[in-house]
Amino acid sequence: MARPEPGPAPAGRPVVERSAAVPGPSALTVRPLDGGAAERARGPAGARTIVSVGRGVGGPDAVARYRRLAELTGAALGASRAAVDGGWLPFAHQVGQTGATVAPDLYVAFGISGAVQHTAGMRASGRVVAVNTDPDAPIARLADLVIAADANEVADALLRRLEREG
Repeated sequence: MARPEPGPAPAGRPVVERSAAVPGPSALTVRPLDGGAAERARGPAGARTIVSVGRGVGGPDAVARYRRLAELTGAALGASRAAVDGGWLPFAHQVGQTGATVAPDLYVAFGISGAVQHTAGMRASGRVVAVNTDPDAPIARLADLVIAADANEVADALLRRLEREG
């Protein structure tokens, strides 16, 4: 199967949202996206929505929350090379130059700095959301939205919201 060629990086600056990840009322509506079990089973290659994790989520113990987030939203679970090399997830989840080249409608990067090897594999994504404590991380140059906050706190807030709204 031929890999999709990455397109040019979108011009302009991303929107940067700073968050203390405090739960409370919000105008934001959270709902699962299409995809379901079939999308998660085939991994990130060919998925329409990807929740991807990197070194910034802290370690292998944090991966369970992102797997749950992917399940609740119908997304595939992706990972940076650092997460795969660390043994957090199997190679089948790796996105990047030495992993899968993906072009989802939505790519949500949690704790991924955005090294050139990773961005080469996800550059063709329709929309990119980066959740990172560093709003100037390289992934921010590709992002449509940057949430400058702790990835795990944001993921936990999303999980609480999704589970509450059922």
